Amino acid sequence: MTLISEQKFTVSRFQLITMVVAIFGLVMAGVTNAQVAGGADHSSDERMSLVIGENSVLLQVPARYRVLNSKEGFTYSLNNERLDLKNAYFFRSFENDTYIALDVYNGSGRAASLMFDDIVKGNLKKGETIKGKGFVVRKAFLDSDTLTVRQQYASIDGLVVILTTASRKGETPEMKSFLSSVRFSPDTKSIASTDLVSLANLKMTELNLSILDENDDAKDRDTADDQKNETQDENSLRIFSIPKPGYTSSARFRGIQGEVRLKITFGNDGFIPAIAVRQALPQGLLRQALFSALRIKYLPRIENGQPVDLVRDVTYNFGIY
Repeated sequence: MTLISEQKFTVSRFQLITMVVAIFGLVMAGVTNAQVAGGADHSSDERMSLVIGENSVLLQVPARYRVLNSKEGFTYSLNNERLDLKNAYFFRSFENDTYIALDVYNGSGRAASLMFDDIVKGNLKKGETIKGKGFVVRKAFLDSDTLTVRQQYASIDGLVVILTTASRKGETPEMKSFLSSVRFSPDTKSIASTDLVSLANLKMTELNLSILDENDDAKDRDTADDQKNETQDENSLRIFSIPKPGYTSSARFRGIQGEVRLKITFGNDGFIPAIAVRQALPQGLLRQALFSALRIKYLPRIENGQPVDLVRDVTYNFGIY
C-alpha cells in the first residue's frame, strides 16, 4: 500500500509568476482579437446564426457578445474519473435582463454525462433527455421567484456543448427565442452560407490574467470587508453555478492541498474579463482553478437599471479526502 503524505503547500512569488506565464500562454492559444465582437454597431435585439462544429449545432445568439478560446482546455474530474476537454470556447452575453452562455469543448459523451450529473446535484432539477441520430441532450432547469435557469448538456460529433440561459424576471422572450432556435445535426443546405457564422471564426476576447503583489493585497482588505457586509437584494450579483475544480493526478500523488485564491472581475455582460491571482498551488491546481472560474455562471449586478462590473474574491479549496 502506498501512503500519500498530505502537505499544505505554498509557492514563492517567482514560482507563481512562472506558473501564470505558462498558463497565460495556454489560455490565450488561438485568441485573435482583444475586443468585444459586435460592439456598438449592433443593437441589443440583433441576432446571428451561429454554427458549432461541422454543422453539429445551429442556433441564434446575440450579435453583441464576448468569447474566449483555449486550445489546450483543462481536465474535468469527478468521482475519480478524469477526462480532457480540449479546444474550449466560453461565449457570454447579457442583454434585456437575459443571460446567454455557450460552453463548447472537444470531449466525450461521458464528460457531458458527468457534468450534467454534477449540476443536478445542486439547485437545478433534472429535465427530459432527448436522444437523436448521433446526439444526446440532457436538460436541467430552475424556477424560483428570483431566478429562472434553463440548461442543456449535449454530446454530438465528439463535442460537449452546454447551453445556458437565465434571468431574474422569469422565462423571458429572449430565453425562449434562444432555446427554440437550437438545432442539432441541422440541415443547413437551405440557409445561405453568408448568413452563417462559425463559432471558430468569431472575434475572440483576451483574458486579463495578472498577479497581485503584497501592496495590492493590503489595499484590497477593505474591499473584502465591504464584500462581507454587502446588502443582498434582487439586483445583487447572482452567481448560480460555481463548478468545482478537479485534482490533477500529479497533485494528488504528491499530497498537495491548500487554497487557490483569485480576485475575479464579473463583467456586466456575463463574461469574466479579468482574473488576478492572490495565492496559488502547483502541479496544475492553479490552472484547474482558473478554468473553474471561467465557467462560473452568473447574473451581473444591476445599478440604476444597468448591469455593472463587479470585483469579488473567490477561494478554491483543494483537500485530499
